[in-house]
Amino acid sequence: MISFLTSFPAWQIFAILFFLCIGVLPIGRLLIEGRSYNISYASAYGDIALILTALIAKEILSQHPAAEWLESQSYQRVAFWICACVGIVSYVVAVKTGHGWGTFMDFYHSIIIVPLLLYMLATTIPLIFVGGTMVDQAYIFALAGIWIWTFIADAFTGRLRQPEYLKTHQITQI
Repeated sequence: MISFLTSFPAWQIFAILFFLCIGVLPIGRLLIEGRSYNISYASAYGDIALILTALIAKEILSQHPAAEWLESQSYQRVAFWICACVGIVSYVVAVKTGHGWGTFMDFYHSIIIVPLLLYMLATTIPLIFVGGTMVDQAYIFALAGIWIWTFIADAFTGRLRQPEYLKTHQITQI
């Protein structure tokens, strides 16, 4: 993740992460399911808050290098595999708790997006707390709060199960 943050300008990092984590969902759903939607607040808006942590980390990296332990292959490998396992487990839990297999884009979200965002956070949060200012750290808490708030809003409104929400509320076009 650190080499990704140092290899591209901020606008490209935002564009790449936005498309991989948010933009691909309605496009994939349109191509596979025949309708375009992403009504989850956490996905459509909260994930932007998470992506912004990468941009804060990029700014810190432009001022000084990351701690050696954070750049080490062992840390990066362990973080990657933990995040990948969390994605797989989140999908298995969704299936086992009666939510079914979901759609292909639900699978993509659990297997690709969740691990990618977690891996990004596993690298950027330590970087910000080790090398960032108190203002950077305060922004992390604010951005985390935004994501948590959007996730809670989704949980209470039923938006986490997007196809069911659309059907229940008789929403046919978005």
